[in-house]
Amino acid sequence: QYTGYSSSGSILYQGDNWSSGGSQIEFYSGYPGLEAGVSSETNKYLGADGTGTLTSADFNFTAGGSESDVYNPQSGVTDQYTGYSSSG
Repeated sequence: QYTGYSSSGSILYQGDNWSSGGSQIEFYSGYPGLEAGVSSETNKYLGADGTGTLTSADFNFTAGGSESDVYNPQSGVTDQYTGYSSSG
């Protein structure tokens, strides 16, 4: 989806369906659903078109750095997350 008419302006989100199953949706700056301080978010799902179980999410922060979350990675664990700094 774009912010302007006739596919113009900034891209707000983009989705991909994989032939092997599942999908991914990337949300960009300007998308109304992004949390404050997040510049982009990538969500992966078990179903097509962003349906089914959300399996993971990656976040890039406006202040730098990022975070990767994996949901339900093993029995008894609901969210495994790793934070990364903006410098190497």
